Amino acid sequence: MFVTASLLLTLTFLAVGVSFFAPFWISNLGKADNELDYAEPKNVSYLPYGYLPVDYPDRGLWAQCGRTCLWFWNDDYRLQSNLFTPLSEFE
Repeated sequence: MFVTASLLLTLTFLAVGVSFFAPFWISNLGKADNELDYAEPKNVSYLPYGYLPVDYPDRGLWAQCGRTCLWFWNDDYRLQSNLFTPLSEFE
């Protein structure tokens, strides 16, 4: 029982750490001069239709945030497939 509880506590600690620091990992990397150049297809907005990048300046592992967050799975994974995946080629 002690081993199971210790393992569960360790996994919980790691999950909380990842969820706490995740928004800062990508946000602090700096942005490309014009992210639309890196989006796929080029020069097409990577956010769901009707949203502007200036309203969502901070990016985490799972979302781009401003007052609210646009999660990577919104609009059929548009943010993930149109920006996050193409940007991963430039690491």
